[in-house]
Amino acid sequence: MKMQVLVSEAQGLSRLLSRFPGDMSLAFSYGSGIFPQNENSPPLSNMLDLIFVVRDPRSWHSENMRMNKLHYWYPMRYLGPNYAFKLMENYGAGIYYNTGIRLEGRMIKYGVISEDTIVKDLLNWNTLYLAGRLHKPVNIVHHDFENSPKLLEGLKLNLISAVLSSLLILPESFTEMELYHTLAGLSYAGDFRMTFGEDRNKVSNIVVSNLNHFKQLYEPVLKGICEESDRQKDPFHSFIHWKEDIGVFEQDKSPLIQLLHLNRLPFELQLQICRLFDLRSRHVRDVEEILKSAARYPDLSDVVKQSVIHIVQHSSKSQSLKGIVTAGPWTSVKYSATKLRKMMAGLFSTKK
Repeated sequence: MKMQVLVSEAQGLSRLLSRFPGDMSLAFSYGSGIFPQNENSPPLSNMLDLIFVVRDPRSWHSENMRMNKLHYWYPMRYLGPNYAFKLMENYGAGIYYNTGIRLEGRMIKYGVISEDTIVKDLLNWNTLYLAGRLHKPVNIVHHDFENSPKLLEGLKLNLISAVLSSLLILPESFTEMELYHTLAGLSYAGDFRMTFGEDRNKVSNIVVSNLNHFKQLYEPVLKGICEESDRQKDPFHSFIHWKEDIGVFEQDKSPLIQLLHLNRLPFELQLQICRLFDLRSRHVRDVEEILKSAARYPDLSDVVKQSVIHIVQHSSKSQSLKGIVTAGPWTSVKYSATKLRKMMAGLFSTKK
């Protein structure tokens, strides 16, 4: 299975990237600044969100403070790169954001994360912060997968994990559109900003406005499942049928298939499912035994959803609090005000 990504050749983004230190294994843009989410808000009018995956974050911050000192909130400039590195690694979701930066004619926000940290999130879903963003289409500006094979493998497995989780949440029969809505909504489940600060129609807007991009991202994953089914007759794959001509999926929701899905989930999600399910049973058992019981539970879909919510709630709150420290209170207030305006616009459009 080959991972399909949207590779940008835009000169503007390449020029923008040249304004930062090198040694990035991956750089991508995401969100409403690159993909339309509302016909009344074209991408160029929105802040451009970027993520830089770096191999040596301490050295990267040191060089970036030399090149772009004013990007950092003034106390951080004097505390220095070691403090930025420690704050980045030890709090929130392991990301350090600078926001409200004007470069190459765009207002941008960029996050810096170590390669080791993002790989752990992609494989284990320990925060679902960037793993969740990568469930949706992103625009890859730069990559060095040749020297970062674990990162590429993590990106692939993250998409498979998203599909598995969605299968556990969805009913026996569902449409492509319902699948994409579920996939896009995983990382927003439990995010407190969706209650206060985000457009309530955000998930729907993302999917409807970027349906072709979702197809490009997930069709290889879905077709890979079907091809393996024909070739290996694996039980997991044998009970998924894609009526591609009408855009409908049918799946077996029997305990055997549910258990196969559960056993392939990221470890943190497995743990959360076990913790939630074992509260119901009031017995202390190991993960394998709890998952066997959970596979037979008629409301497993709700358990999976609540488990995802728990992961997202923790990381979204802690990362947002860290953002006040890294960006500064005034920048944070301005950024939150922009989000609040979008939320209110979404509420009014819903009422209409």
